[in-house]
Amino acid sequence: QQQQQQEQEQQEEEEQEATTAGVISSPNLFPHLIPKTTRSPPGIPSASCRPQSPFAFPEHSSAAEEAVEKLRRCGRKRDEREAQEPAQSAPQANKTTHAIQAAEASRPPRCRFCPEAGVVGTSPPLLTCRSEECALRAKTACNRVLPCGCPCSGVRGEEKHPECLRCALGAAAQPCAVCYTDELGQAPVLVLGCGHIFHAECLRRKLRARWPGSRITFDFLGCPLCKREMSHPWLKAELAEIHAMQTDIERMALQRLKYEKLESHKEITDPKSRFYRRPELFATWHFLFYQCHECKKPYFAGARECQEADVGFEDPQDLICPSCQPIDVQDCRTHGKAWLAFKCRFCCGISNWYCWGNTHFCSRCHVNGRWQKMVAPRSGKNKKELWEYEQCEGILRQIAALPADTSLEEKRGLCNNMWSVPSLCPLGMRHPINGAEFGLGCLMCDTTSPPLPASRPDRKGPSAVRKLAAGRDPAKEKRRCAPADVGTDAIARLIGPDPAAGRALGFSGRDFDDRGVLHFLGTSGFRYKWVNPCELGAVRVRTSGLVADSRPPKAAVGRQVVRCVTKPEAGAWFEFELVSVWVRPSHYSLRHYDSWDTECLRNWNFEGSVDGKVWDLIRRHERDTKLKLRVGSTATWEVGAGAKAYRYFRVVITGKNSNDNWFLPISGFELYGTIYARRPEDFEQQQERRPKRAHRRVVSDAAKRHLAYFDYESDFDTNGILYYLGTNGGRHEWKNPASINMVTVTSSPLGSKPPSSPAHSIVGRSVVRCITVQSPKAYFTILLNHGFRARVNRYTLRHYKSRDAEALRNWVFEGSNDRQNWTVLRAHVNDESLRKAGQSFTWTVERKKTFFSSFRIRQTGMNSTYHMFLALSGIEIYGDLVLAPGYTAQDPNAKDSKRQKNEDRVRLRMPQSHNSQDLFRENGVFYYLGTNGNQTPWVNPCKAGIVRITSSPLGSKSEDVSALVGRSVVRWVTKPSRGAYFQIQLLHGWKLRPEHYALRHYASWDAEAMRNWKLEAKCASDGEWKELRSHKNDNSIEGKGSVASWELLTPSLDDESDYFDTFRILQTGVNSNYHFFLACSGIEFYGSLCNKDSEPMLSHAAGEGKNIAPKSMSMPSEFKYSGKDFDADGLVYYLGTNGLSQKWTNPGEMGLVTVTSTPLAERPPSAPAYGILSRKTIRCVTKQHKRGFFQVDFHSLRVRPTAYSLRHYSSWDSEAIRNWRLEGSNDHLRWTTIREHSNDRALEGKGSTYTWRLSAKESFRIFRIFQTGVNSNGHWFLALSGFEIYGFVSAC
Repeated sequence: QQQQQQEQEQQEEEEQEATTAGVISSPNLFPHLIPKTTRSPPGIPSASCRPQSPFAFPEHSSAAEEAVEKLRRCGRKRDEREAQEPAQSAPQANKTTHAIQAAEASRPPRCRFCPEAGVVGTSPPLLTCRSEECALRAKTACNRVLPCGCPCSGVRGEEKHPECLRCALGAAAQPCAVCYTDELGQAPVLVLGCGHIFHAECLRRKLRARWPGSRITFDFLGCPLCKREMSHPWLKAELAEIHAMQTDIERMALQRLKYEKLESHKEITDPKSRFYRRPELFATWHFLFYQCHECKKPYFAGARECQEADVGFEDPQDLICPSCQPIDVQDCRTHGKAWLAFKCRFCCGISNWYCWGNTHFCSRCHVNGRWQKMVAPRSGKNKKELWEYEQCEGILRQIAALPADTSLEEKRGLCNNMWSVPSLCPLGMRHPINGAEFGLGCLMCDTTSPPLPASRPDRKGPSAVRKLAAGRDPAKEKRRCAPADVGTDAIARLIGPDPAAGRALGFSGRDFDDRGVLHFLGTSGFRYKWVNPCELGAVRVRTSGLVADSRPPKAAVGRQVVRCVTKPEAGAWFEFELVSVWVRPSHYSLRHYDSWDTECLRNWNFEGSVDGKVWDLIRRHERDTKLKLRVGSTATWEVGAGAKAYRYFRVVITGKNSNDNWFLPISGFELYGTIYARRPEDFEQQQERRPKRAHRRVVSDAAKRHLAYFDYESDFDTNGILYYLGTNGGRHEWKNPASINMVTVTSSPLGSKPPSSPAHSIVGRSVVRCITVQSPKAYFTILLNHGFRARVNRYTLRHYKSRDAEALRNWVFEGSNDRQNWTVLRAHVNDESLRKAGQSFTWTVERKKTFFSSFRIRQTGMNSTYHMFLALSGIEIYGDLVLAPGYTAQDPNAKDSKRQKNEDRVRLRMPQSHNSQDLFRENGVFYYLGTNGNQTPWVNPCKAGIVRITSSPLGSKSEDVSALVGRSVVRWVTKPSRGAYFQIQLLHGWKLRPEHYALRHYASWDAEAMRNWKLEAKCASDGEWKELRSHKNDNSIEGKGSVASWELLTPSLDDESDYFDTFRILQTGVNSNYHFFLACSGIEFYGSLCNKDSEPMLSHAAGEGKNIAPKSMSMPSEFKYSGKDFDADGLVYYLGTNGLSQKWTNPGEMGLVTVTSTPLAERPPSAPAYGILSRKTIRCVTKQHKRGFFQVDFHSLRVRPTAYSLRHYSSWDSEAIRNWRLEGSNDHLRWTTIREHSNDRALEGKGSTYTWRLSAKESFRIFRIFQTGVNSNGHWFLALSGFEIYGFVSAC
C-alpha cells in the first residue's frame, strides 16, 4: 500500500508539471488529436500533407512535446492501475480530467483530417491544413459540429448525421476496409444500411470501377464486409445507373431463358439450389453479358457452357454488340439487332451458339476440337481463307471458275463478293460465302419455332422455318410475293432482247413514282410486290457514318419516310452501288427524313463512278431550296445530257444544311434514265475513239524548270510521278525510287510482330505488309531528292496485304518544303474507301499554287478496327513536277554556288506558339540532330553519341542525363547543392549560334521550379565561359511540365563569331521552394547550326531502320583480348563508348547494333534482348525453346573473331548455358559454326563470366549464340547478360 501511494503521488506531480508546461493532448479523452504511428511527428508534414513552403506551419516548443510524452506515460500507468483496482476515487479522476482539459485548451488547433496545424476554416473543429488532399475532402465533408465538440465525420447534405467516430464509436483510428491506406477519421465517411462505415470517396470509386474483367457481374454492389447490397442517399446517382443496367440484363436474360426453354431447369426447381424459384438470378448466372465498347450498352454474348466464352478479353475494343457490328442484316422493328438470328458462319446451317459476342456456330461446328481449327477464340478472326471453309454447291462452282493465275489478293476480293445460288443451297436461300457473319432475322418475334425469320424475300420466314422443321423444302414451293433473282442474267432478260441498248425508265413528273430504277430492281422488273432492293442484294448502301438512333443505311432506298441521317461531319456522304446494272441517269429524286422540318439539304454534289474509286461530278447544288422545310418533303432534279453510265452514285454534302448544321438526312433515293445489264458498248467505243490526253505534257525546261504534267488514268498506272522517278525519267527499267536515291521515305516506328516491310516499300509496286506500331502520330513521309518538287492534283493509296482490317479511316495528306511546317492538302474523316487487303483508291486534291518537296500521310484517328496502326503498301502522286532553283534537268545533283557555300549551315527557327506542344515537338537543334537532319525517326542524340551531357550529382529516382535532350516530361533533378549545373557538348564538329532557348520543368511537383540561374557557353578549345543570359527571380516556369522560352542574340548568319559547342545551365540561387534542387526535364535551342569539320552525324540506312557507327569514329583494325573478361578492349565496348570518347551506353539501345532473340521470359520479365550487351549483371533470359538463340548484328562491320566472352544472368546460379554453338553469317540465311560447346561448365553461378579463344578463317557481320541442349538445370531457358567479341574488324 505504501508503494502504491508513492507511485500515485509521483504521477500527480508529473501531471501537474505537464499541465504547467502547456500539454496539448490526452491519450484517453482526445485520441483523435494524438499523432498515430503512421503519421508524422507534430510540426513535420506528412507525405499526404506536404506544405508548399517550409514556413507554412508554426514550430512547437520542445518543452511542450516533452510534457506530452510525460502525460502519455501518466495515462498508461493510470490505465494499468484501473485494470487492477476496482475503482478510482472520484476526486482523483476529476483532478486528472481537469488537468488534461487545461492542457488541451493550450494546444493550437489541428487539421480535422491530418495531424497538421489548421489554417483554413471557420472554427477550430472545422479547420483544415493547406494540403490539396485535405482541401478536397473538406468540400464534401459535413460542416456541422457535434455536441461532443468534434466535427461531423459524414458527408455534406446528410439528413441523419453519423455518431462521432472518436467519442461515441472509437473507430477513428481504424483503417478503411476499402482502401486500407487511411484511417476512417482522415476523410468523410458513409454509414451504409448494414451499419458498416467506409470512406465516402472509396465507395464511390468502387462503384465507378464496376465489375472486374469483361463479363458483367454485380458482386461489386455488396458491402466489402458483410456482402449485403450497399445503399446510401449520397450514392443514389451511381446506384441508379447500375440498377438500370442490372434491370436490363435481367430482362434480356429472362427472354433468352424463355427462348431456350429453360424455365424448368433443375437449378430453378430444386429446393436445395441457390436459384430455387429465382429464375432471374439463374438466367444472369447461366448467360454471359458484356458491355459494348461503342454504345456502352449490355449485350448477350453466349452461355457458360462455351469453354472460351467466359475468358476475359485482352482488348476491350473487341467487345462490340451486334447493333454496332458492320454486318449486313435487317433490323427487327420491335427488337432491333439485340435478338437477331444468324446463319452459322462456317457452314450452311442455322446458328445455335453465339460465342465471344462476335461469332455464330451451329451445333456441328461448335464441337470441341473442330471450332479451334476455324476461328481464333475471343477475337473471332478466321484462321482459314474463305474458300477453304465448307461451301455449298453454288459457291463451289464460282470458286472453281476463277482463273488459275488469279493472285491471292484478287481471289480474296472476288470471294468476298460471292453469293450462294438458292436452288443449290441446303437452306434454299441466298447468302454470302461461308466464313462471314450473316443475319437471318429476329429470334424474339417467333419463339415457338427454330430461329430463321425472314429478313430478305429469298430468306425464310417463320412459316418457312416450320416447313424446314417438318422436312419440307420451301425453296421448291411457289412464292407469290417473292421477287426473282437479280443477277446479271436475270436483269438481261428483264431489260429486253437487246441488253446493250438498255431499257429506258423515264421520270413521269411525280416524285418517287413506280417507274424508277430502284423500284424496277425492288419489284424484279415490275413483276412482284416491292421489296427493298438491298434485301435482294441488288443494291448496297454505304455511308460516312450514321448517328446512333438512325435507321440502317438501306432505309435510304426504302419507300417510307424514316429517320436516316449521318453524323454531322463536313463531307458526309451516302453511296449507292447497283450490283448488277449500269444506269445512264436523266433524273434523280431525294426525300427528307421524318424527324424535323429543318436540317434540309442545301449544298451538295451528286456524283457517279464506274468503279467506286474515281468519282465524276454529275450535278452541283449550291443554296438549293427545292427540298421544302417539312418532314418527308421530296424533290427531283434533271441531269444534263451526255452523262456516262455508272454503277455507283453518291450524294456528298458540301455545305451546311438549312439549320446551319452538317447533318445529311436522306430517307429516299430514286434514279431515272437508261438501265443496262452491262457497260454500254457505245460508251466503250466512244472512249476508244476519243484521243487520249498526253499523260506527260512536257513544257520548256528553260522557261520555268517545268519537267512534265502527270495525268491520272488508273490506280498505280505508269503515269505517276513516283513511277517517273523510279525510271529516272524514263531512261531505264523501273526500280524502287528509294533504292536509287530519287526519294527518301521515313516513318514512325514500324511493326515487328510479324515484322513489317521497310518504309520505302510504300513507293514500290508490290502489295506488301508495311505497317507502323500503334501511335496517335503514326506517319509516312516521302522526300523528293535532287531538287524535285511537285504540285499534286490526285494521289493514290493502297492498303496492305495482311488483312482486310486496319484500313485507314482518318488521316491527312500534307505537303512541306522544310519538313517542319506542313500544309494540309486533303483531310479525311471516316473515309471508308479502303476496305480490302491490297485495295487501292485515288482521291482528288484541291489545286494549290505551291510546289512541295515532301509529302506526308499522317493518321489523325482510329483505323477501321479502332486501332492506331497505320497500314499502307503503296502510294502514287499525280500533277506537275518541277526542279527547284539551283538544280538543272541535265544534272539533278548539281547545285549553285550559293547553295554549296552554305550547305553546312542550318537555320532552325523557334515556332510562334510558345507552348510545350510546339517547342518540344518537331523543332529545335536537338530534334534536328536526333533525326539526322529530319531524315530519319528521332533517337535521343545523347544516346546516339551526337551530344555529351554531364551534371552535378543526381537525386534519387532521377532519370539519367540523356533525358535533358529527350522529348518527354520526366523526373530529372540534381541533389540540392549550391552551384548545381548541367552541361551539354555538341560532338563531331557541330557548333551552334543560339538565338532562343527553351526549358521544361520536371514531372514530379509544381514546386522546385528554377528561379535563379544563368546560361553560359564556350568552345571546348578555348575553355572560357561566356554568359549568354542571366535570370534572377524569373518565375516564367510554373507547374510540372511547364515550358518557357527566352531570346538570346540578334540573328545574323553572316557573323562567324559566337558559335559554341558547349552550353551550361548554372543555378545561382534558390528555386521556387527555397531549395537548391535543379529540376529540369528538357532543354532546346534554336538558331544557326553548322558543322565546321563537315563530319556527318549518325548515319541511317534509308528506309531500313539500320544504323551504322559515326564516320568520325576512327575504327581500329584489331581488338585484342587483354586476358580479363569484359575489359575495355572489345568491339562492343568500343561502339558503346563512341570510340572510347564518352560514357558507356548500350550500343543496342543506340541502334549501332541490333540484337534479336527467341521470345523472352515474361514472369518475371526479362530485360530486352540487347541486354546481353550490358556491362552489368542483369536478368536477360528467353522462354523455354529447343532452338533458343541470341543474335547480334553489327550492320556495317565485319569481324573475324579471335575470342568472345559470355556472362551468366543475375537471377539464379542455375540455368547456366551448357550446350550451344557460336555461329556467324552475313545474310541471316547461311550460318557457319565458329565453335561448338558440349556440356561446357565454364559458367557457374550468377554473374559468372568466361572467355573462349577462336580461330575463325572468315569475317562475319552477324553472330548467334544457338542453344543445342539443356542448361545446367535441365531446362531450355537461355540466360545471358553479357556478350563481348574480339578480332579483326573491317567495313562491309
